[in-house]
Amino acid sequence: MKHQSYISVPLFFLMVSSLVIARVSIASNITYVDSADQKSFSSEISDNDVQLLGQSIELKVYKMDEMSSSQTIYESPAGVCKGFKARGVNYTNSTHNYLSPNDKTEYYGSVTGATIYGGKNTQNLSYVPVYSISDKKVSERIQIMENKKLKEKAVNNVSEGKAVLTEVICK
Repeated sequence: MKHQSYISVPLFFLMVSSLVIARVSIASNITYVDSADQKSFSSEISDNDVQLLGQSIELKVYKMDEMSSSQTIYESPAGVCKGFKARGVNYTNSTHNYLSPNDKTEYYGSVTGATIYGGKNTQNLSYVPVYSISDKKVSERIQIMENKKLKEKAVNNVSEGKAVLTEVICK
């Protein structure tokens, strides 16, 4: 049985904030949704519910705030946690950083892809910057700034993605 699961925006933000050096204070409700049977879970998720999410073939995690949005997809035919512990999980993260909180058409970001494992190093790491900025000067300035830290951003994105599985879903 194929399970597609979704973890709401605030969960990813909460997990990342607890794993990053500078802790961020977040006041939000967390909702998990398993799309296979449209079942949703509150922030008080039980171990059984986490196990169900870990068995998903595809698991989506969303993170949003006023100035950014992110979608991470974990995929494994064996189920996310089994794949993470053995054959690997396909990881894809798409992130947008908005120039203004009221305009979601002007942004820069990235698409990061990799195969991640619980017990060995990441493989097939790729990172592609994305820019949708109409002002050429602003676009050039941001591209110069972002290009200086492409590899670092890719590694950080994957580390955060692995932490979601290690610390929450497949613990």
